[in-house]
Order: sequence, then structure tokens, then C-alpha cells
Amino acid sequence: MYLYDFLKEIEPLRTQKPPKEIIPSTPDEIVFESFVDRKTAEKHTDKLPAKGDYFQPFVSLSDPTNITFRDISSHVSYINKFTLETCKFPVDNDDMLSLAEVKQSCYEATVLLYYLAPVSNYNMNTKVNSFEVFSENDIKEERPIIEYYENNPLNLLIYETQIIFFFAKYVESKFKGEKMANVYENEFISVMKDGMTEYRKHGIYTSDFDSVIYGNPELYGFICQLISLDSAAEEEQRKKETEKKEKKEKISK
Repeated sequence: MYLYDFLKEIEPLRTQKPPKEIIPSTPDEIVFESFVDRKTAEKHTDKLPAKGDYFQPFVSLSDPTNITFRDISSHVSYINKFTLETCKFPVDNDDMLSLAEVKQSCYEATVLLYYLAPVSNYNMNTKVNSFEVFSENDIKEERPIIEYYENNPLNLLIYETQIIFFFAKYVESKFKGEKMANVYENEFISVMKDGMTEYRKHGIYTSDFDSVIYGNPELYGFICQLISLDSAAEEEQRKKETEKKEKKEKISK
């Protein structure tokens, strides 16, 4: 029942709502950094808000030398709650990291988040799939991921932080009770990206996908139920839309 342990581990994502997404103050707003501390901000302006420890510097391209700082302390506080200094990796009897197992687990976590997000509320803005967030092709394809997040890097950073937390807790829960070692978060992210890359290559409904998911009966059964719930929700939504349409047609007659 490692998935139950996992759901308990990620419960903070469900119960602690992130601050509202930052909306650009002008259509041509450009943000220089996700956030800076008060000391750094004071080097560039004497008009900081009286309260707050962290601020986001931005300008409008129509007035590019007029820098403004918005207080985003609550956003940074939320990020800090879900930032992990270290993550747990399974190790073999010689204390060697089991990178292949973690990579496959991150593949599984990518699939799980894909199906869990539509039928639950973990306060994650899943406008794009998790693997796309860590892709390096967004500029090359002239469709930066950030445009889905009000063109603000801090909004995207919150989602990135949530994803890493989700994946790290999945791995930790899956190998609970086994020999494990702590690794720095950046090491975990590297292996996580490898697992995401495999998902990106093979996607779903392929033989590679089947071999991974069928090899984990607990995950397979869980995902099947999520798909069923999503289908039922979609059917209910279609029914409501049809009834609404029919009601409008009756009124118009």
C-alpha cells in the first residue's frame, strides 16, 4: 500500500493553498528575477513597500528604466515549505544509488500525476504536463512554457517546486522500508528528468509504457480507477452542457 503512504506524504499540497498567481500589471511587463531579498531590492529603489522580505522586480517595456518591486513574500514562504534540501534514494547492499529504479519510478510518477490531476485538487496548476516544464525545447519551438503561467517566472517556479516535491515523495514512499540514502535535491532532479525523458519518448499506450505500468500492479489498478473517475466526470459534464443547451433552446422558442 505504498500509494496510500504517498498520498499521506503529499497531503500538504492539497491542504496548503499557494498564493494567487501574479497577474501582469501591464501587457508589456517584464520580470527580471522571480524574487530578490529586501537588501538587494534596496540597492535599486527607495520606494519599497514598508512590509515584506522578498520582492519581484519588474518594468514595462514602454517605460523600461522605471523599475517596480512587488511584495511576494507569501509566494516565497510557500515555495520554502515544499523545497527539499535532500531527497531519499534507494541503495543496494554496497550503498550504491539505484539510479535505474529511481528513473523508472519518476517515469511512473509522471504517469500518475497526468491521471491524478484531473480528478483531484492538489493546488497544482497543471496547464502543461510535468515533463514539459523541465523540457529545454520551449524556446526552440517559440512556445515558452512560461506563457501558460501569466508570463511570470515565479508562477512557474511554484509549479516546478510542487512537481519536485510530488516526485520525491513518490520515490520515498515506493521504497519505504528499504535501505535508502539522502541525496541533494539537484541530484534528484537530474534523475527525475531522465525518467520524464523516457515518458516523453514513449508516452502512454505503448509496449514500453505497458511493461512499466503492468509491472507495478498497485499503480496499474490505481490508474485504472483514476481513468474511470475522469471518464465519469466528463460524461456528467457533457450531460450538464446538453441540459443547459436544451433549456436555452426552449426559452428561445
